[in-house]
Amino acid sequence: MPWIASPVQNALHYIFLRGEVGVSIFFVLSGCLLSMPFWSHRVNGTPLPKLVHYARNRLARIAPGFWAAMIVSTFVGAWAFHTSINWVHFWSGMTFTNSFYYKTLFPSDYDGVLWSIGIEVFCYAVLPFIIFSILKFSKSLKGTVFGLFLWIGFLQALQPFIIKHFMTGFAFKGWDYGLVGGAKFWMPYWNPICFLSQFMIGSAAALLICIERKNHFLKRWVWDVICLLSGLAAFALVLIRENPGNPDTWTHQPYVSPFYAILIAIALLASASSLFIYKVLDNRFFKKVAKLSFGLYLWHLFIVTVMQMTIAKDFNGGSNPDTFRWLDDVCLAYGLAWIVASLSYKYFEKPILDYNRRKIAGKSAI
Repeated sequence: MPWIASPVQNALHYIFLRGEVGVSIFFVLSGCLLSMPFWSHRVNGTPLPKLVHYARNRLARIAPGFWAAMIVSTFVGAWAFHTSINWVHFWSGMTFTNSFYYKTLFPSDYDGVLWSIGIEVFCYAVLPFIIFSILKFSKSLKGTVFGLFLWIGFLQALQPFIIKHFMTGFAFKGWDYGLVGGAKFWMPYWNPICFLSQFMIGSAAALLICIERKNHFLKRWVWDVICLLSGLAAFALVLIRENPGNPDTWTHQPYVSPFYAILIAIALLASASSLFIYKVLDNRFFKKVAKLSFGLYLWHLFIVTVMQMTIAKDFNGGSNPDTFRWLDDVCLAYGLAWIVASLSYKYFEKPILDYNRRKIAGKSAI
């Protein structure tokens, strides 16, 4: 059906390629969820989370799955496609330090999405220090809100300084020179402080959720309207301003940051306080996706890369004119990613998480 394939595929490609903003959603959502217990202490007087428990929980959730993806993608890729292993890249990834230098930003040649995990761990490490600095110097709830937004403003103000003083050179710069060349093009726009800013915008959503649940400033149906409007605004912003793989022309930050992250944070705040939307979002399928989401993220691009080198060499952003063949490849890739993520979670990640919970529960009881 060539008369329908081209316009349909062009529209799908246009939308799906901008799905890279899911990285921003991930950082905002992580910042919201992980900071909630800390802000609940200030708003509701609940006990502060212990830092050692926080660190153990983060390590148990992130490290095993990530290390498995690093090892498999590095060694299986090198063996299957007869390439050498870059040990500097490998160990920078395994130690979560890959995200601070363009030559190591992509720790695996066959699983490009692993670049973000080092930045994610950086955000996990910095979050408690930012929150404790706010709690120490602010004694009131208004002071806490002001302190958090002051931190976000400071992180945003650092962006022009970082871009000006840490700009990479022009030699061998660009995706034509492979992942290292692409990383040289990305950095310093894709820098840890930028993503920490998005992470803390999610933390602001968590603080406001705690305050709203205690004080009920607005009727719940109003939050449904706010959620819909912010979600539509975020979608429109991506369609209008997002240029895949490039920083925004105005803010010079990835994923139309900070505006897209702010709209997602507003949607999170509104959905948590809504009357109807939270019922739609709180379903078994979404819970399953949330449980497997980390594994899906880790494995899907490795599977796509293997497919591109073997059975689907025309499977990329726009070379295949057959829409339905392209959709078949998409469904196959994500179907395989779902299987791998499910097996990884059930037989590898979950046993480690359960063991960690038992150890923490046992020490807490003692």
